Amino acid sequence: MAAETPDLESPTSLEPSQLLQVALVNNPDYLRSQLRQKTAKFDLLLAEDRARSDLNLKIGYSLNSGNKIENTTDLRAGLTFSRDFGRQRQEEKQDVNRRRINLQKTQIDLQEARESLEIEVKDRIRDIEVDLRRVELARFARQLSEQQFENEREKLRLGVQGTRLVDVLNSEDELVRARNRELDAIISYLDDLTRLEQTLGITLQRWNISIDVNRS
Repeated sequence: MAAETPDLESPTSLEPSQLLQVALVNNPDYLRSQLRQKTAKFDLLLAEDRARSDLNLKIGYSLNSGNKIENTTDLRAGLTFSRDFGRQRQEEKQDVNRRRINLQKTQIDLQEARESLEIEVKDRIRDIEVDLRRVELARFARQLSEQQFENEREKLRLGVQGTRLVDVLNSEDELVRARNRELDAIISYLDDLTRLEQTLGITLQRWNISIDVNRS
């Protein structure tokens, strides 16, 4: 006879908006999209800075001690304005345009990643809700099979007329099948629960696993 089916640990909440917020903070793929967008924004700022004109303040100071009687000082200050022209200037403009286009692309990618993550979270929730319903039905069917088996066995023990040993064996076989169906439903539920945790990015937290990033 199949082993007893385990009890389930149901999620505390399957609210899509709450789980989406968890995923936005922890999902590795979404976090990578965020990082690419931030990096592209920083690269654009650097390119724009390089393309700007340079304005520098230059100060010069010298002490002239040509003779022992009189010392003179020379203090000079000025602004130096420099700007690249020609090919280099054109390349800087092109680089700014490339960086700007790349930033726009990463922004679009980030928005698509968010929308994809939202759909994935909803799909995972739907799968789990279906699994929970399957488990509930399979558990009810298993309980009925257990009751049927106990009834057939009791009738055989009491010698109720018309009761056959084969009926008891058949009810026992049906009970085994019912327990196996319940176990399959539970396994499917646990698999989908694991996939939800992966989507949310909380698998390590779920199992209290920490990674030492400083370890060589």
